[in-house]
Amino acid sequence: MSSDLKTMLDGVQGFHIHVYFNKLQEPLGRQVWEQAKKDWGGDRVGRFHTKPVGPHTTGSFQVWVNPSEAHKALNWTTNNRNGLKAMIHKVTDDDFHDHTESVTWYGDGGPHILDTSIFKPK
Repeated sequence: MSSDLKTMLDGVQGFHIHVYFNKLQEPLGRQVWEQAKKDWGGDRVGRFHTKPVGPHTTGSFQVWVNPSEAHKALNWTTNNRNGLKAMIHKVTDDDFHDHTESVTWYGDGGPHILDTSIFKPK
């Protein structure tokens, strides 16, 4: 690993992919969730939430990604979200920053589907 990449990933424990869906999109969300379990392994894919959970204000599921797999996460999300809203964020010891500044959004979701008021800025 290059020293620049090592510095960039310093303190990064991993990444989360979050895929979002509303009630009408639940069947499509479930298809993407099933694909995620096949592609990432069931132990790295979280539950299929049909109601808000944590800062996520709509249905969602999460995928845990190791730091060395960031590129795979970007490619997977780009190619498999099937038009659903999604985001990728790094995982550190600063949830507020991870969910506000260290985020890549896909689709027209944007930050309005997150309630970051549950996190305390460091």
